[in-house]
Parts: sequence; C-alpha cells; structure tokens
Amino acid sequence: MDGFIWAALLLWTTMIFVQDKILMARLGLEWGWWTLANSFALLVGLFVASIVAFSVLFSFQLDLLKTRDLALIFGIFAILLGASIALIQSIVLKRQRVPKSVVWSSINIIVAIVAYILLASFNSTALWKGDWKPIIVSVFVGAIIGAATAIATDLYCLRVQRLAHQQDEDSTDWEEDEE
Repeated sequence: MDGFIWAALLLWTTMIFVQDKILMARLGLEWGWWTLANSFALLVGLFVASIVAFSVLFSFQLDLLKTRDLALIFGIFAILLGASIALIQSIVLKRQRVPKSVVWSSINIIVAIVAYILLASFNSTALWKGDWKPIIVSVFVGAIIGAATAIATDLYCLRVQRLAHQQDEDSTDWEEDEE
C-alpha cells in the first residue's frame, strides 16, 4: 500500500519541482516559491480532506470493506484535496497576473490525477508488492508532466502578453488617426 503513496508523492513533487524551474523565468518567481506554495497546498489539502473524510466515515458509520463506501470516502478525499491545491495554485498564479488562473490550476490538478490513475492502474500489482520500479517511473512521469504543463503555461503567458501588446499598439494607432 505504501508503494501507491510513494508513487503519488514522488510524481507530485517532481512535477511541481520541474514546473518551478520552468515557470521561474516566465513569472519572475524567486526560487522555490512555486514548490513551497504547492507543498503548503498539499499539506493543507491532506489535513482538510482527512478531517472531512474521517468525519463522514465516523458519522455515517461506513464499512470500509464495501467497495461503494470505500469509493465514497476516497472520492470525497480526492475532491477536497484537488480543490484545495487548485485554490492555492490559482492564488499564486493570480498574484503573478496570469489570466484565468483557476482554469490553469484546475487543468494542472486534473492532468496530475489522470497521470497517477494511469500509472497506478498499469502497475497496481507491482505497487502492492512494494516493487521500486513503478516508483522510479513516477519520478520520470512527474518530470514529463511538469515540463509539459509548465511549457503550456509559459506559452499561454507569452500569448497573453502578445495580445496585450498588440491591443496597446492598436489603441495608439487609433489615437494617432483621430489627431
């Protein structure tokens, strides 16, 4: 079971670290702020999601041996964890004046969740046995996903800057034509 946890943590940490390195140049963040904010988001998200999941578990007296009850608890946990991480990521991106920061942070979370689900489903037997190979693979998958999402965010920021610059030039040209 701890293989699943290690794979998730290494995938997330590697993805965030690679994004930090790539976004540092575009957003002007000092080293580590993106990683620090996301680590804080993960900690807060785990805390809040654990409290709510355990509250639901104990108040409704669910049976963890039933698949339906287990899926309900994990679903609540995943939604709350993803929402808290997306909220903190969108706050960091909004402070850097990235438009539609909620969309980008949500896409980032969804891509990470889908990658982990695919990684865990293809390597579930090895993760149950405690094999180290899928855990190492999660580091490489995290690096690839982190690079892809950071480059997509970088291209988006570049596109927004170009559009803003073009609108400034068009408004300047319009004012010159009126004179």
